[in-house]
Amino acid sequence: MVLHQGDDLKQKTGRPEHDGFVVENIDLGAGYVEFRNGERLYLLAGMAPSRPAVFREQIRQTILRHMRWQAEVAPHDVKVLSLFFIDRVANYTASDGLIRRLFDEEFERLKDDYGAFKHLTAAQVRQAYFAKKKQKDGREEEVDTESRNAGEREMEKQAFALIMRDKERLLSFDEPVSFIFAHSALKEGWDNPNVFQICTLNQTVSEIKKRQEIGRGLRLAVNQVGERVHDEEVNVLTVVANELSELRRSLAERVRRGRRRAAAGAHERPSETGCDPQRPDLLPE
Repeated sequence: MVLHQGDDLKQKTGRPEHDGFVVENIDLGAGYVEFRNGERLYLLAGMAPSRPAVFREQIRQTILRHMRWQAEVAPHDVKVLSLFFIDRVANYTASDGLIRRLFDEEFERLKDDYGAFKHLTAAQVRQAYFAKKKQKDGREEEVDTESRNAGEREMEKQAFALIMRDKERLLSFDEPVSFIFAHSALKEGWDNPNVFQICTLNQTVSEIKKRQEIGRGLRLAVNQVGERVHDEEVNVLTVVANELSELRRSLAERVRRGRRRAAAGAHERPSETGCDPQRPDLLPE
């Protein structure tokens, strides 16, 4: 098979598992083909399991848990939020953005079984917050950032300010948005207590960044009148991760540190760890 830049592998092969594999770059020197979904296929190497299929299942599980948990905590007057960390901004913002499309398909497929969502569309319940860069023609374009330089740090601050202005509104049942998509601007500093699900659709190598991402969900929930809910049955964080074993170890170590602090006289609420203190090796359901 001969591939050129812009070719759609699914159209070439007719295989559904190749959905989202559009040729972005061909590097003859390095010996690989890079696709728009971020995957690289090297010379003489086989193709890894389909990233779109993995994304779809992660997204489906996050939506399902979100809807079930909203029904569970509704008597406490608490609104549930879910936060997605994505790999590339284009996978959401592009006209054929893979992650946005998968979310919309799965939300529409699941919503009819849950009264709080059955009358809403996918577009009504999702929102994205990305850093923006102004182009020469005056247009603003959302960009991937990892704080590599001062200009990108400034763009992250702008995205951060946007979601900070919306933070309290997001907690209200009057606001239909409850699924939030971000690239890097929300990893640290953003404090919204009602994030109950975190879905990592990115590849985070840094242990510090992993903890920053998970930290977005380690807060006591707030009800509709702004009161903290201290019920441990409510404050449960679910992580839908692509690196589960490492996250288990990280959270288990967090629990062990909490135990040591408690033994020394300091108090750490088990509900803020998202783990069972008796079984720190397990993530919540």
